Amino acid sequence: MVTCSILNCKNSSVNCSTASNGVTFHHFPRDPKMREKWIAATGKKDWVPSNYNRVCSHHFKSDLFEIKSNRRHLFIHAVPTIDIWQKVEKLPDDPETSKSTALLSKPEPEQKDQPADDQQPSNSSNEPDQSDKNKGNKLYAEVLKNRKIIKQQRTRIKTLQCTMRRYRKKIEQLIDIIHMLENKYGI
Repeated sequence: MVTCSILNCKNSSVNCSTASNGVTFHHFPRDPKMREKWIAATGKKDWVPSNYNRVCSHHFKSDLFEIKSNRRHLFIHAVPTIDIWQKVEKLPDDPETSKSTALLSKPEPEQKDQPADDQQPSNSSNEPDQSDKNKGNKLYAEVLKNRKIIKQQRTRIKTLQCTMRRYRKKIEQLIDIIHMLENKYGI
């Protein structure tokens, strides 16, 4: 059974199908930048998708699909933006990023209490909010950078472990050859 990875989305291959509802399920992209944007859209903290995780087509704009061989495919730049757990904002330092492929942050609460005519909202109250938002964007960028570094380090560790196993095997073979020569020549 395939289920949608977006937080609070109940779509699955059991209750939705391409034939009846037109719902399709899509793999997470392999490109690390796009993958991080999809992961952020799921609303799940400290979560890494497996090869089996999907996002349903309800979370993508209809113009992000193309039909090939009677199958719906997402364009490479597609990012889930519809009915996701949070609103979308533009990344400050990424010129390639559009609103649909932007950093996701928690929605700001709506202000229900309007100030009276004699009360003027102070500009200083808006400034900390903007600086908090900038700090959040910087922290998010730092997290993405650190995740990339960790992934590279894990790959390097696996490579070194494999190399070490090969060397140990070679050492064992050389020790066996030495013992054989010692027995043969009585050394």
